[in-house]
Amino acid sequence: FLTMKKLFFFPLLFLSVTQANVFQCKVYDVIDGDRFVCLDTQQQKVTILLANVDAPELAQAYGQQSKQVLSEWIKGKNINFLAVNSELFCTREQNMDEKGWICADVGFEGYLTEPTISNPEQSINYQMIEQGHAWLAPSPVHLFGMTIYRKAEHDAREAQRGLWANTDPVMPWVWRERNLSQ
Repeated sequence: FLTMKKLFFFPLLFLSVTQANVFQCKVYDVIDGDRFVCLDTQQQKVTILLANVDAPELAQAYGQQSKQVLSEWIKGKNINFLAVNSELFCTREQNMDEKGWICADVGFEGYLTEPTISNPEQSINYQMIEQGHAWLAPSPVHLFGMTIYRKAEHDAREAQRGLWANTDPVMPWVWRERNLSQ
């Protein structure tokens, strides 16, 4: 496996650095509700997976809507992102580093100068959960700062926003286990 240190030398080599560990790129394509491709300053494609977020799969109920929301927010725009430890924050993709993907906290255009816990309103990751377009991804450990994500998911569920308007939404990791393991 590649380590995060190695990832910083290769895929992030040509990304515009806005401040320590915060990078900028232009969103080229949105794959689904928690993954997108952006272009660095050399027009090289970099795949970003939203940290702490697990959106419905495209073939799953609300999957297309989740992708549409993320597209409306970021496609064709410059975004800032803070790369984080994929083993802690993006556990659904076990070979993420081998694929060259980057696990990141992503900010709206011109925002995200510090981690989400300081300014959740600037974070696309947080907003996807808070607006009901994705689940909080399961984490193997209790991490500092996760309380705001748990509260955001709880609030979205209580208000029946987004995917929570469905009577019985299926968690993406359960859906994948049922439908993709065959």
